Amino acid sequence: MENRLERPIYENPVYSRRKDTDRLLELPVAAVSDSVAYRTCRFVSDGQLRIDRLWKLFAEQFTVQDDSENYGWRGEYWGKMMRGGCFVYRVTGDSGLYLALRKAVLYILNTADSDGRISSYKREKELCGWDMWSRKYILLGLQYFYDICPEEALRNRIIAAMCAHLNYITERIGPDEGKKSILDSSHIWGSVNSCSILEPVVRLYNLTDDKKYLDFAEYIISTGGSNLGNLPELALKNEIPPYKYPVVKAYETMSFFEGILEYYRITGEEKYLTAVLNFTDAVLATDYTLIGNCGCTHELFDNSSECQTEDRTDIMQETCVAVTLSKLLFQCYLITGNPRYADAIETTYYNTILGSINFEGNKKLNMDPALSKRDYSHVADFVNEIGGFMFDSYSPLYKKSRNRKTGGFQTMDGNKAYGCCACIGAAGTAILPFSAVTMSAAGPVIGQYIEGKFDYSLPEGGLLTVETETGYPFTNTVKMTVTVPEYLIGGCVSLRIPSYGNAVITLGGKHGKTFDAKAGTFFELPVKSFAQKAEGLCSAVIAIEFDEQAVIISKNDKIAVKKGCIVMAADSRIADIDAVLDDTLLFDLPGESSVQSRLCREMVFGNGTKITLIDYASAGACWDDPADKVTAWFDSKKA
Repeated sequence: MENRLERPIYENPVYSRRKDTDRLLELPVAAVSDSVAYRTCRFVSDGQLRIDRLWKLFAEQFTVQDDSENYGWRGEYWGKMMRGGCFVYRVTGDSGLYLALRKAVLYILNTADSDGRISSYKREKELCGWDMWSRKYILLGLQYFYDICPEEALRNRIIAAMCAHLNYITERIGPDEGKKSILDSSHIWGSVNSCSILEPVVRLYNLTDDKKYLDFAEYIISTGGSNLGNLPELALKNEIPPYKYPVVKAYETMSFFEGILEYYRITGEEKYLTAVLNFTDAVLATDYTLIGNCGCTHELFDNSSECQTEDRTDIMQETCVAVTLSKLLFQCYLITGNPRYADAIETTYYNTILGSINFEGNKKLNMDPALSKRDYSHVADFVNEIGGFMFDSYSPLYKKSRNRKTGGFQTMDGNKAYGCCACIGAAGTAILPFSAVTMSAAGPVIGQYIEGKFDYSLPEGGLLTVETETGYPFTNTVKMTVTVPEYLIGGCVSLRIPSYGNAVITLGGKHGKTFDAKAGTFFELPVKSFAQKAEGLCSAVIAIEFDEQAVIISKNDKIAVKKGCIVMAADSRIADIDAVLDDTLLFDLPGESSVQSRLCREMVFGNGTKITLIDYASAGACWDDPADKVTAWFDSKKA
């Protein structure tokens, strides 16, 4: 089970066809040693993804079908967490996790009706509310397990189940007489939640070459994705930002555009690529915050880039949004090779994603009555038994507490409960490792710097090995040994230089040749400059020193501090979150913190204020104490 080279992803048509459209190709990881990213994935695997009673509970929703009582979304939980589990498995290769996922897949396959229907809604109330959305996640969960499954008989069973499941839908949803329009299959957000099934529909076409699935994808696109307006056309025109779209629900809208990108990969119609890139770039321009997330009004596009400094509720910047944004950014990175998307992935990961994880092991369900308006004490025992929710749902920026409310909260079986962000978070932990090393036409591309040893299986055979010593991004130095097959001698290894500052690269050890590298670019090292090794290999020792000084960001009479991609924040346990700072930083020195943190700095500002700041992901992470607060934005006063 641990040999992940049995079915490399480039043999899967979902991925292999991308060589015609994408500048960068994913590489399957053959082996991984220790790293921050690896340890995080293992933590999530052990604390969430291997809990069998969760998988059973989620699968039971397709037999009890309680979602039809309140038009709920319990049916999304299984597929969301399965997709994340498969992503995490691709990073860790943990055979125990694979077996847990395999068991969970059998649970869901056994819920299918004789006609292929898998739904958390009763038949008489189906194809409304969140039903199509949840059926989308059934497809995605099965498809991503198919990617990692080495068992031919089980793969065949999964393909048959997915086809029957989607056939049931296409027989009832579509443009033909007697069928329901997909725009009428939900009363929520203009039915964009239903239309986001586009992504797994295209992926299933890739796996089967069954034209009816491509026809169904074309039908979904022809509707514009919403009965409130044509979303691809709005993005293609690029005249208004996403927060002015007729649908501003960030998560569902981004999910729909992920499907548009998959459709482009099949058809090659450039307008769809343009629409997706216009949309994504507009999100980064107008709705991307300091910590790499969107939506300061709950989980809605709202011009977050501008309004992020305001004194808002804790319920902002949903984790579901951060994960979906990371996934969309990764696809844009693959298809364009533009390093700015890797920068954004890095910012989101090290601030929002890491900050959302319950590393403290908090087991309380903190549902602030002022926010939730309901008493959920009857599910507290269950939450405690499963070790608490692995992921927080929201990320505050200005003088607020973490863990105030569980987003997408639904009760199940009377005394059990879960939430949408708790299910999706695992997928977010794997996007940074996925983008660490990819392959271009010119050779390997190192897009993220992750400590440890990674072996990658190359499409043309052989292994690429990247062994890295670094504390990046919490330190400014990287030392790596890169070993490639000799047949890449005419190519190069590209190194991403983040946009936060220039770098100096040394090739060949302490006394090797040095190069200046410009921020926001890829620096190319020819493989022919590497040392020749035995057995047809070329190897080089590469050192990188980044110039990532702490910088002040001023906006709306407030300031923030970033050091590289890391947002520095105040934790009320060790610092005054009401401190007034100015836009002149006099000293930035290593500090010591009495609370656990990944980066601690003592900073002195021009107005004389001295304050201890730690990385945002660590700040305010004492989830069981609502009195503990975090702030990333500070009130400002010039010296």
